[in-house]
Amino acid sequence: MSNIIYTSYGFGTSEGYGQYENTDWAAVQRKKLPDYCDTHSIPLRVIDENHHWMKKIFNCVERDREIKAKTHAAYTLSAIAAIFDFCDSDFDQFYWLHLDMAINYDNINVFDLLDIQDNQIYTAVLTFEQSNAEWDQTKQKWLKSVMQQIGIPVSKKSLQANVNASLIFMNKKTAIQLREIVE
Repeated sequence: MSNIIYTSYGFGTSEGYGQYENTDWAAVQRKKLPDYCDTHSIPLRVIDENHHWMKKIFNCVERDREIKAKTHAAYTLSAIAAIFDFCDSDFDQFYWLHLDMAINYDNINVFDLLDIQDNQIYTAVLTFEQSNAEWDQTKQKWLKSVMQQIGIPVSKKSLQANVNASLIFMNKKTAIQLREIVE
């Protein structure tokens, strides 16, 4: 199996929009992640605002803002750009992480920890009883729609989970299926 890690180094420098491009911890992670990948001979691809999939995403969201002034919500969609890029790559397994997901054990290859199966996406899930946040409600609607399209039973419990896109694992077959749903 050939593995690849994707990340984004953060977009934007405008204050108040949640960008982290110039923060100290982001600078540390921008150094640490390539070192980790070198240690384990895992290629690293960085999605930035010039990536062709990211440009398409930016053309669809927050159209009234310049690229450097996009909000954190737009930045998080870089994970989608990475998944689409992975679909067109020669790699078999994918790991996406935002820079705020620190790798604490440099000596362990993260791909050795999981048996990534077809039709499975591994990510962090936080549960909540009920959220009044508009973004959480929107994500729940999207999740329900995707679940219905691919035949996963929709229950109240399954919709009360907030999926954190800060880290994502999947294999090629699953990524291609996800891209087909999104398209």
